Amino acid sequence: MMTIIKKHGWWVAMVMLIALVAAFAWIRFYETPNEEITLAPCADIVAGCALPVSGGSARFDRQPETMQPFRITVIWPGVSQVHASFQMDGMEMGFNRYKLIAAEAGTWRGEVTLPACIRSRKDWQMILEADGRKIAMPFTSH
Repeated sequence: MMTIIKKHGWWVAMVMLIALVAAFAWIRFYETPNEEITLAPCADIVAGCALPVSGGSARFDRQPETMQPFRITVIWPGVSQVHASFQMDGMEMGFNRYKLIAAEAGTWRGEVTLPACIRSRKDWQMILEADGRKIAMPFTSH
């Protein structure tokens, strides 16, 4: 190791350090085994769907399309903050976590964009997170 550093300079050590930090961050933030996620079936996300929380619901302002911004409104009373992210079963969609903004008591809003899917799939899940609880809401895009 020291021979490589002496021969190629300190930049090799810096690259190795960055790789180590990135691996730690991946394990710490993305690999969370056995997380409990409650499924909330949704027939029409534009019309709005109930969340399995008292008085909770979620809706989009229009049918989403990949790489096109759209608005989310979530009603989730009694939580301190709400985040939304999007994924597909069996496919890593990269980091796309959005912090929704509190509008009025228990109502959260945000403008989000679905990531591009290289396989042109349209079967998505929105994962809503609040105060340690996660809810998965399946929907389809155009």
